Amino acid sequence: MDEGDFAVHFRTIQEIENGRTNPNVNTLFRISKRLKVKPKDLFDF
Repeated sequence: MDEGDFAVHFRTIQEIENGRTNPNVNTLFRISKRLKVKPKDLFDF
């Protein structure tokens, strides 16, 4: 699969998962596009 404009480095994902960093809006948008979900679906309200 071609990542194109929605590429997110695996280290970025690791740092988010491990709580070492918080994603910015752009990163959340790219993750949601790669997962084919809406950005709001990434949040548990």
